[in-house]
This record gives sequence, structure tokens and C-alpha cells, in this order.
Amino acid sequence: AGLVIFGLRQVKFCLGIWPYDKRYNKGIIATIFTILLLVVAQTLEINSSLIRLFVMSTISIGAFTGALLFLGLDKEDQQLFRGTWLILRTPVVSGKI
Repeated sequence: AGLVIFGLRQVKFCLGIWPYDKRYNKGIIATIFTILLLVVAQTLEINSSLIRLFVMSTISIGAFTGALLFLGLDKEDQQLFRGTWLILRTPVVSGKI
């Protein structure tokens, strides 16, 4: 990780550009928010591994998606959600979507 950070700093210093735009900040914020919620959720005393997996998966998907929705979706995010929604609501007939 240190080498990557050093490389990014060198790109900024030598070329005067930053290789990432502000859209990446939304993903970073959503990730940090999700991690914080998962750390708090680990304190729940759930004995079953299967139930723990279900709860943690639901929290992580919900938190990340909710954070992105709260921060505002970019055009690419809207296309991804729209495409996923179309796939999920399409009925499966004889194993084909």
C-alpha cells in the first residue's frame, strides 16, 4: 500500500495531475461507513454461523448501497442499478433469463 501511495504522490508531483476524480470519494466514504457498521455488528451475539453470514451480508450490502444513494449516484452507478434491477425482476423461464 505504501508503494501505491508513493506512486500516486509522484504522479501528482511530476505531472501535476491526480489520477482519480471526486467520484472515487463516494466509494471510499461508502466503504468506510460499511466497515464501521460491520465492526459494530460484530458485537452482536449470534451463535449460528449461517445466520451471522446472512446478517453481515445484509448489513454490508444495505449500508454500502444506502451510502451511495445518500451521496448521490453517478451516471455509471445509475446504469448499474438499473441493469441489476432489470435482471432481478425478469422472470426465469426454463432456466433462461
